[in-house]
Amino acid sequence: MSGPALTIIPSDWDTDFFLQLTTVTNSYGFDFQADGIHFRYLAEDFDAVQAAVTNYPVQYLSVKRPLVLIDLKNYRDNKILNFTYNGTPVPMDPESRANLTGAALGLQRNPDVTQIHWKIAEGTYVALPAAMVLDMADQAFKFVEGCFSHEADLASQINAAADINALAAIDITQGWPLYPGQTG
Repeated sequence: MSGPALTIIPSDWDTDFFLQLTTVTNSYGFDFQADGIHFRYLAEDFDAVQAAVTNYPVQYLSVKRPLVLIDLKNYRDNKILNFTYNGTPVPMDPESRANLTGAALGLQRNPDVTQIHWKIAEGTYVALPAAMVLDMADQAFKFVEGCFSHEADLASQINAAADINALAAIDITQGWPLYPGQTG
């Protein structure tokens, strides 16, 4: 297996000792049992554990399914973070979404406000027309909700997969909604 450094811990090691080892060595452990096989890993960081387990040639549906669901969530997060409005990238991390939602709600409740000052960088603000903020919030909502809906559909397919081949046939990179102005 290539990739990050990973130690496979003998499965007969005591679980308490394993947990103490992860604390003492400042490592992350990944410990699970599936299809009668005990898997136990130890790595220096969580990403190494996830990468190693993801790249491990898993033939067990009960092991692979949760890993595909993690990949699906990460793919959805990446899609949402790459939102653009009228060709301009717009941050869509949870804090930015909350700010945009708050601005839109404030503008709806205060129709006399015709523009807002939006901070785009430390010390840098732009005046945005109210109609533009409301449209951007609507488009962002539709896009983000579309991503979550598509993730839910794919998660249902993943959870319903009867075997490892059916799971492998699910393409988590297809069918995602397009953001405004995006083509094909």
